[in-house]
Amino acid sequence: MGLALTALAGLALAYVLATFAARSAATMHPTFADAWPPPPHVIAHRGGAALAPESTLAAFDLAVRLGADALEMDVHLSADGELVVLHDATVDRTTDGSGAVADLSWRELAALDAGAGTTIPRFVDVARAHPTTPLGVDVKPPGTAAATALCAALRQEGRTGDTVVGSFHADAMAAFRAACPEVATAATPNEVRTFVLLARARLAGPYRPPFDVLQVPVERGGIRVVTPAVIRAAHAKGVPVHAWTIDDRAQIDALLALGVDGIIGDRPDRALRAVGRPVDATLLPPHVTP
Repeated sequence: MGLALTALAGLALAYVLATFAARSAATMHPTFADAWPPPPHVIAHRGGAALAPESTLAAFDLAVRLGADALEMDVHLSADGELVVLHDATVDRTTDGSGAVADLSWRELAALDAGAGTTIPRFVDVARAHPTTPLGVDVKPPGTAAATALCAALRQEGRTGDTVVGSFHADAMAAFRAACPEVATAATPNEVRTFVLLARARLAGPYRPPFDVLQVPVERGGIRVVTPAVIRAAHAKGVPVHAWTIDDRAQIDALLALGVDGIIGDRPDRALRAVGRPVDATLLPPHVTP
C-alpha cells in the first residue's frame, strides 16, 4: 500500500512538473502574435466561396475589399510543377474543363473558365496580388512534392511570416514542417483528435503541441470539437482556435461568445458584421442576401 501511494505521488508530481514546464514553454507563434491582426479573425474560405467563384482572384480580391483578415486557399501541383489554387483534385466541379489537376499543365489549367470569366490562379498570383493580407494554405495532395513546393514559394515571395499552413495528410504536413520550420502550421486530423481527447479529459497540461493553431470543424463524427474545455486548453498553450466552415450568423455569434479566435467561412461579410465591423453592401453580388 505504501509503495502504491508513493508511486501515485510520484506520478502526480511528474504530471505537475511536466504541466508547469509545458506552460512555461507555451508561447503564441510570431505569425499570430505579430503578423496577423488581433482576434477574432475573419478568414475568407476559398476567398469567400458564396460571394464569387471560389478560389479565384476575383474571390480573393472581393474578400480583401470587404475587409477580411486572411485568405484561405488550397493548393495542388500541376503536371509541370506549378502550384495552383484549387480545392478539388479535379477541375470538373469548378471549371468548364475536366480531368485531374495533376494530369494537366499550367497552360491547360490557365485556359479554363473557373466561373464568370475567371481563371484558376497560381499560388504566387494570389500572394503577389495581396502582399499584406495573411494567408491560410491547405496542402491538398498527400506526399512531399506539393508541401516542399509551397515552402519554396513562401520563401520566394517573402510570405513565411504571415502564412499558416495545414494539411489533412500527415506525410505532407511532416514534409512541410521539416522544410519550413519557421512557418506556423495547423493541426492535422490526428493531432486534433489527440488534443481534443486530452482537453476533454483535462489531461492536456503536459502536452506540447506540434502545431500553432487549431483550425477545426465545430463537430465531427458526432463529437463536439469546439468546446470551452478545448478552447481553454488551446489558449493555455498559446494556440488560437479557428472554426470552419461557418456562415450562419447565429452560429458565428455563439462561437465568438465561446471565445474562438477566428471564423473561417464562405460569407466573410456575415462574420465581419458579427465582430462589429462595417461591410460595404454595394460590394456584394445582387443575388446575395445579408
